[in-house]
Parts: sequence; structure tokens; C-alpha cells
Amino acid sequence: MENLRQYGLVHIRKLLLPPAEYDGWRVNKRHPAVGDMGALLEILTAPGLPDRYVVESSGPDGVTVWLGDFAAEELEPLGSGVAEPDASADGHG
Repeated sequence: MENLRQYGLVHIRKLLLPPAEYDGWRVNKRHPAVGDMGALLEILTAPGLPDRYVVESSGPDGVTVWLGDFAAEELEPLGSGVAEPDASADGHG
């Protein structure tokens, strides 16, 4: 499997927890589901614990649909794609 990279695109291969457990930030409009795509925003590391991966899925309007942290085995990288910030969001595009 390819390495998971910050800002890389991923899809959810499986969920190891009940779907409601992926709403730690309490912002989800719906729960993540197998097959969903998102951008890997942050890699959380702590000594003695496995890494966790914060992934955000957004709708076509750019609004967050869900935000959750996942184990590596729950995610699969989507090729070499990297999520790019929207140039129009900063007022320069």
C-alpha cells in the first residue's frame, strides 16, 4: 500500500468503529461511510500509540460533510492526488 501523505486524497476502505464514533469534533452533517473520499489534513502521533489520520470530506460547495480521525488500515490513498487549497477562498482568485 502507498504511504498516507498529509493533504493526500484518500478513500475509506473500512470502518473499525461504529460510524457515530467518527464525530469527535461534532461538525459532521453525516457519518463517514466506506467508499467516501476525503483529504488527509493531519497525521496525529503520540509515543507508544499508533498514528491516527484526520480526514475531511467536503461537498461540492466546499462545506465540510464530515471530519474524523482514522487508523491507517481504514484508509487507502488515491494515487498521487493532493488536495489543493481553493485559490478563490483567500480572495486572490
